[in-house]
Amino acid sequence: MGCLRVKPGVRFDHIDPAGFRILATLDAFIRPCDYDLTITCGTEAHPVNSPHALGRAYDVRSKGLEAVEKDRIVRDVLTSLAEPGEELLTTSGGLACRHFFGWLEHPGEITEHVHIQQRRLTEFPNV
Repeated sequence: MGCLRVKPGVRFDHIDPAGFRILATLDAFIRPCDYDLTITCGTEAHPVNSPHALGRAYDVRSKGLEAVEKDRIVRDVLTSLAEPGEELLTTSGGLACRHFFGWLEHPGEITEHVHIQQRRLTEFPNV
């Protein structure tokens, strides 16, 4: 059974409702897997108005995973974050649904990671 882990030093100074949804979805995704996922960035190291600092974005280590598994993480997590019946859109090198966006950032580089965030200019949850 896979586990969602957190790299030492990662901070969660604020978690927005979208952030809680992302964390819950990552946890549900990894449970049936035979490997763990590690959150490598929370609210630290980003400007104050960035999705990370607002508790609406997280980075997950992808180094060491096969390309097909990296793609599966992005696709399955975004599918779970989508509204019922909503189809994913391919955009800006990643996938998006109404409220969320995710992609493999810096592929092939030492800083490669999966980035999932609430889409800018969206409100989650709907009010």
